[in-house]
Parts: sequence; structure tokens; C-alpha cells
Amino acid sequence: MTYTIREGMTLSIGERIQVHYNLHKGGFSIKALDKTNPHKGRVVAYSSHITIHTASFHVSNTVLTHVLNNRVKQVYATIRGYLVSLDDNTYLHNTANEGYINPYTTGHFIDLHTKERISKVSTVYCYDKRFKYLK
Repeated sequence: MTYTIREGMTLSIGERIQVHYNLHKGGFSIKALDKTNPHKGRVVAYSSHITIHTASFHVSNTVLTHVLNNRVKQVYATIRGYLVSLDDNTYLHNTANEGYINPYTTGHFIDLHTKERISKVSTVYCYDKRFKYLK
């Protein structure tokens, strides 16, 4: 899967979005957050790769608690920002810092190597259940 825009939906480069890993489809679900998009608040596309600018990382503590207490898979973590690309980004893949999140070990987004918490970055590249970022 490279990317698929849902039928009747729209998505534009530069648009404000929210992304999470889709456990059922694999890849990432992209929700429109831009007020100019008539489908704001809905998942408008799916992609195996996505690059986001001015990214912020969010965790729902309520859903995280539910995941931990019931050992169920649910969306508890998202990344918000502005869509740059839905293509493979070899440059970021090879040069950026690697991030990590796991409800059972961290509970929030962290740098894989330094273990420092990540909340905002300039650019993030999501691929294969993973992400890399530039501060």
C-alpha cells in the first residue's frame, strides 16, 4: 500500500491532519483536522508512509488506562501536524532520530536511544509501525 484516499474524500498537501497506526489495515489512518476540509474529523486516507511537518505527539490517558487494565488494542496515541508527503522518504529514513511508543513500557512517545520524552518536532516520518523525526 502506498496510499489510498477514501471515496468522496479529499486530502491536500499542507493540510492539518492527525495520524495513527491502523491495527486492522496495517499502515496509517489519516484524519482531516483542517477546517477547510468538508470531512474534518473523519479518516480521509490510509498510507504506508507519511511525512508530517510541525508535528506534535498526543496520548489519551483515559484510553491508555483502558488498554493497560484490559490488555486490549485501541488507538491511544496520535501525531498531529501538517501533511508534507505520502511517499517513501529515504532521506529522513536514513538520517533522522528514531522514536518509540509502547503502552506497556513507555506510555508516551520517546526517543528510542536517549529515552527522552518527545512532545513536538519539526518533521516526523511514519513507516512500518515506526517513526523517525527531526527536532
